[in-house]
Amino acid sequence: MTTELKKHINDAGELAYPHGSPISDLIKCLEDGEIHLIRSNSNDELFKLCAELCFPWMVNKQSWKNNHQHVNISSIITIADETLALLVLENNFLEWMELAKGKEIDKKSRMTKYTHGGNNKDGTKKGWTLEGKLRFNEIFDQTQLEREKRESKQMEARIKTMWYNENPTNQRNNNITNNETSTEQQELELREQQYVPRTDFDLEN
Repeated sequence: MTTELKKHINDAGELAYPHGSPISDLIKCLEDGEIHLIRSNSNDELFKLCAELCFPWMVNKQSWKNNHQHVNISSIITIADETLALLVLENNFLEWMELAKGKEIDKKSRMTKYTHGGNNKDGTKKGWTLEGKLRFNEIFDQTQLEREKRESKQMEARIKTMWYNENPTNQRNNNITNNETSTEQQELELREQQYVPRTDFDLEN
């Protein structure tokens, strides 16, 4: 995210981007607290940018590289992965904007929304706040709902085509057989089934 923001820093050291551009829309979405609605409220370019910035970090990068032009996003990352990526983005984007401007972040006054809230009684750093944990559940529920909608699936298909057209020579790894691809998908589905989304959110800081 910081790397992308740096592309839009002007000579005065401030963020400057065209109104209605994907990065402008993404920042507005974050500022309005509507990242959980990004699938339903966004255009293709906005969700594509969000996916490029966030989702490769949630899976094996090689797997993302081999597959994102050929299968829909929902076949690569789980609902939980997508949720966490969006939550981390919402949690950190204010700090990342300052870093992109070349500013330093005071460790004693962090700008993260749901983390770095001080120390526990035993001296250990606090992780995610209760607000952050509840926000995870909210984003998870909305993401799960949106993924089932026809419009969301169609958007994923269009974005997949956009990625393919940007680099059509990037073929899938020929060493990946149909059986291996099927096994990978089964593993993703198993992870979905085993995940408990609303009762045990216990991410470490």
